[in-house]
Amino acid sequence: MKTLFALLRASPRYLQVYRTSKQTVLSHITWNQITPVVVPIALAALQQQEHRATQNNHGTLCETLENARQTTMRKSYEIPLETSRMLLQFHENVEFFISDFVVSRLPIIENYLYPETSHLSTKASWYGAASPKIGRALSQTEYSRLARAFYHLELYGSLFSRLDAEEDDTSVSEQSCDFLQSLKDWELEELLCVRDYLIERLTEYLNQVEDDFMQGFLEDEPHIIETAGPDSRWNNVDWFFSDDAHGQFQEGWLQGCLSRGLEEIRAILTADTSEARFDALGSTDLAPNPFGRALEALPTKLSPWRTCCSGNDCKNAKYIDDAEKHNAAWSWAIKGRRHPRSFPDYANNPSYTGLRRWGYMIWDYERLESLGILSQE
Repeated sequence: MKTLFALLRASPRYLQVYRTSKQTVLSHITWNQITPVVVPIALAALQQQEHRATQNNHGTLCETLENARQTTMRKSYEIPLETSRMLLQFHENVEFFISDFVVSRLPIIENYLYPETSHLSTKASWYGAASPKIGRALSQTEYSRLARAFYHLELYGSLFSRLDAEEDDTSVSEQSCDFLQSLKDWELEELLCVRDYLIERLTEYLNQVEDDFMQGFLEDEPHIIETAGPDSRWNNVDWFFSDDAHGQFQEGWLQGCLSRGLEEIRAILTADTSEARFDALGSTDLAPNPFGRALEALPTKLSPWRTCCSGNDCKNAKYIDDAEKHNAAWSWAIKGRRHPRSFPDYANNPSYTGLRRWGYMIWDYERLESLGILSQE
């Protein structure tokens, strides 16, 4: 879009062509920028955004779940003008998170593999000042994997952030589990890499909000012995940070926050004053259907097509990355471990949480090879 605007400002001829073919031009830009692999998922997420403010219904859920299973629609077609505008506008949120994911995750690999450069800043690492191996830009395959994961999270939140008055908690939980089941194994792992990144970033935000509260607590000069009951100065938000909850309030908030939508999460992470951070906190009540609950409900028994990879892909010098297939790190990880879905506590098993933290399912073969990841045991 930036290139287009520059051309339109610089050339009257380009502007004339754009005015007569605006829909076609924006449609092509949409497919190229979001990538053909991701556009169908982005369209589904955009379609479901309107349901965030209303109650979902069973028919809409079933229809969207079925559409989410269709992975073969990759042929570019002309997208309506207003739809292209809305998609590109929302995609700015996705690109914000893609950039932030890269800035925060790649240095984790560097700090582990190259501890002698760990004293350098994360931004220096990303832009190549620390290590040229770390600092190159995303490939289109890596970009597509990250965008797909964020759009899957957005789609999940649009579908299951609220409970329908006619749906009981069990029914919606089953449907949310079905949605995750509809993803390919490596797509679900991509989503878990993104989830762990967001949990970490949101935890940093909560720590800052707690510091804000402590500063306010000290400035209010509370009594040495705090009274209990109706006369207590503590309110619900104060108790949210109290030790009495043993972190359960915060953990529930973090899981529920994942379903708020990328636009709201971005506002949370970019709040830069104590007042803005407090406003972004929102409700501290437990979410009705948090993302973590759906992950816990996933069955550990693998269906017939969920077979473990042999790991031969990692040894293939002619490995070709394809965003619609798993990357080399998937085969490499399974070779040294069991299939992730075979663990009882699938989403939080320590055998994979470390790998997800540095985003093992995102990076392409060239990056993994240049970093020496695939030769690690």
